[in-house]
Parts: sequence; structure tokens; C-alpha cells
Amino acid sequence: MISHDTERFPQPSFGSSIALRVGLALGLSVYYLNYSSNFDEGQIDAASPLTMIGRLLSVMLIVFSLKPFKWRFDASALLVFFYITAATSFFLSIAISGDVNDILFINTLIQLPVLIALSTTTQQVDHARWLKFVGIILTLQVIGDILIGIFGGALWMSGAFIGGVGNPSSYGFLCGLLVAFYLFHPKAGSMRWLFVIIISFGAFKSESLLSVVALGIVYFIWIIRRWGWLITSCLIVVGAVMGFYMVNENTDIEQASFIQHKLSAAAALIGLMDYDVESSASVSLRTQIHQETFEALKNEPIRLLYGHLEGKQYWPMDSQLLTYLGSFGGIMAMTFIFLHIAWMIRAFNNKILDGGFAFISMVLFGLIFLTNRILDYFPVAAIYFLLISMAPKNMRERMGCWTQEVQRLNIK
Repeated sequence: MISHDTERFPQPSFGSSIALRVGLALGLSVYYLNYSSNFDEGQIDAASPLTMIGRLLSVMLIVFSLKPFKWRFDASALLVFFYITAATSFFLSIAISGDVNDILFINTLIQLPVLIALSTTTQQVDHARWLKFVGIILTLQVIGDILIGIFGGALWMSGAFIGGVGNPSSYGFLCGLLVAFYLFHPKAGSMRWLFVIIISFGAFKSESLLSVVALGIVYFIWIIRRWGWLITSCLIVVGAVMGFYMVNENTDIEQASFIQHKLSAAAALIGLMDYDVESSASVSLRTQIHQETFEALKNEPIRLLYGHLEGKQYWPMDSQLLTYLGSFGGIMAMTFIFLHIAWMIRAFNNKILDGGFAFISMVLFGLIFLTNRILDYFPVAAIYFLLISMAPKNMRERMGCWTQEVQRLNIK
């Protein structure tokens, strides 16, 4: 699954290609293993040991598929250094306190070797083939959730789709990213619309408000590109009217659908309608976490330097930025923001190579960082690291990408 210039890049073996496919499939399906235990609504008393083994094996297979490696310093190394520093702070705090309040950060650290491998591999990674295989897995999972629903079952409350990711927000967001891939990437394949339809349905059925918003942003950008501002403006008006009708059609909390319930609470939060904001935990909690974080900083302003608010080893808030701010301090949080913006700019500058897919994806990640600690959920960080690696690292790799793009377009 790695493209290459035979004169410049080593050819991956058949075993490496198989390892990549198995690693990706296992990483995206690992939470199915939890259903052999008492997994319920994302909560378990004791995780199946098979789940941790599956995560580690997934990472090992992906890293193996990217060999051989050659160390070189590039922008990706800065993120590696960021996470090494954060891990040191995290484990040092555990050692000092003798306790740990949250372990999901370990999910991100487990996936860090993927970033290191992507930044040091001597292969030219064919990101499109990686993502197409991810799209196949997500499509099969959408179909699986549909079949489970047909037979009267569900993996999550209200029948929300979660695939093998174990969390509706993560699953819906990944579906949104893959819809963006199939709509924008020039190498998405001839069957892109089949995948767009199925995976869009999966994103909507995840019943995650931000996933639905992300999906709307993706389609909004695609429509502007395809048909221009006039038609887009008309569609916005129609969509706004339909959205207003859907939100106001039923303000009875007991009878509102799950996604309508969230939309109504969000609309009430910004003053567009009367609705009980507190009735939607996912909406009301996102207002409380900011108050809680800034109140903790106000009480202990010195913690802005090194984090661990209220003496906690990890500050697990439904916001990646607040989580890193409370866990590792203001300098680390600002460093993370700076790096993300830098990769957004780099992705924008290289948009001709992927139709703008990486840039749009980085924008979506930037939005979800405000309302979800998405990188703490396996395997989202690995997908984020893949997006970071999409921009060519140097002129040699850039020329290889341009050569392939010229050949694809049959430009002489």
C-alpha cells in the first residue's frame, strides 16, 4: 500500500503491504473485542486484555509496514518531542502521587510510534491507498451496524453507530474525514460516491452533533467548489429553514429524537430558542468544563506553567485544548496549537497534491479539538499523524509527488 519511484524509493514487500492492511483493520475494529466482557455504553469495569493486545499489535504491524527507516529531523519531530515531554510530565506526576485519575492519554502514546515511523520511513507513503482501505473498513462497519439494528440490537444507546471504534464521536468524526477524502482527493477512486453515501449515513447515525456539523462543513466546501456561491447560498437558505423546522418541530424533551435533542440544546445555548440546555449532557457539559478549568487556574495560577490542575495527573475534559492546558500547562498547550496551525498552513500550501483534503481535515481536527479530546480515543491519533505526514517533507519527496501527479494527469 505504499507508492514509490523505483529509482528513488525502496519497494515494499508483499508482507509489508499485508501487515499494513491487517494493522489498519485491527486498529479500527479493536473495540469489538470489549464485547466479550461487560462493555456497555463505553463503560467497563475491567477492559478485555485482548483490547490492549489488539492496539499494540495494530501499531506494531503499521510500523513494520513502513520499514526501512532513516532518522531525519523535520516538523513531525517537534510533535514527537511534544508528546515525549508530555509523557514525562504525566508519568512523573503518577510517580509522585502514587495514583492516576485517567489513563486515556496512554492511547495517544501507544500510537506515537506511527508518527515516528511515518516521519522516518524511506518509503514514499501512498496516503490515498491507506485512506481507501480505511474507507472500506468504515463502510463495512456501517453495514454491520445497520444489520445489528435490523435484528433489533444496538452497540450504543439510542442505536448510535460506533463501528469498532467504541465511541460515537470518534466514529462519526472518522466517517466525516473519509467523506472529505472521497469528495476531494483526486485518487479516491471511481466508486467514491458509493462510499460517500454509505459513510455519510454512518456519520449521521453516530448521532454525534459535532460529527454532523463536520459533515455539513465538508459538503458545504464541496458545493462551493462544485457549483459556486450562488447555488450554495440558496442551499444554505433551504438548509437553514429545514434545520429551524426540525429543531422547533418538537420541543418536548421526552419525544425529541437524539440528534434533534442535541441541536435544540445547542440552539438554546446561543439564544435561538427556548429549550432546557441542561437536558443534553453533551451540550451542557461543554460549557461547564471551561468554567471548571478557568476556575482551577484562577485558584492556582502557578499551574499555568506546568499543569496538573488540582493535583490531577491528567485533566480529562471534553476538549483537547483544555485537556492539554490543564494537564501540561499553558506553554505546552500553546505549542500544540502552534504546531497544528503550522500543519494546516503546510497542508494548504500542498493542496494541489490532494485536492485540499489534508487542509480540510486539519481544519476539522482544529474544530473538534475545542469540544472533544479526540486524540485520546484509539485509533484517531494514528489518522491525525497520517494527515500530518501527507505534506512532502523535502524537495526530493516533493518532486516524487509532483512526478506522480503529472503522470496521473497525463501531462507531457
